[in-house]
Amino acid sequence: MAIGVDSKRSRDVEGTLAPAEAIHLEDAATNARVFEGIRVLVEDDRLEETARRLDDTLKDYERQKQRELATTEEAENARVRDLGVSGSAIRLNPRENERWRQARSELQQAFGPKADEVKQELTDHLVSSLRERS
Repeated sequence: MAIGVDSKRSRDVEGTLAPAEAIHLEDAATNARVFEGIRVLVEDDRLEETARRLDDTLKDYERQKQRELATTEEAENARVRDLGVSGSAIRLNPRENERWRQARSELQQAFGPKADEVKQELTDHLVSSLRERS
């Protein structure tokens, strides 16, 4: 009987890894839902500090991403104008641009480890909190 309880507790603790892994630089809506769910399991100052740090990291990423996107869009528009193409009907998609893909990749490389660090801290805290409650 004790094995069943320990196995269930182990599965419950291992199941806490999934929410933290769902956090992603590109998906603010999912991140918010993940934290809502985590707060149901654990609500304390340490969790709130981790949530704030992750939120700050994600906001910094988004600000820099928008800046890079605007810079890419401006550069592409200038390039097209230099070719003599203009008019209100001309609308480029900077997301299909190689320069944008490179800039986005660099941003993800810069911010990914920061987000991963907070995700690991969150996972460790969840596991620890659930073990203490068991």
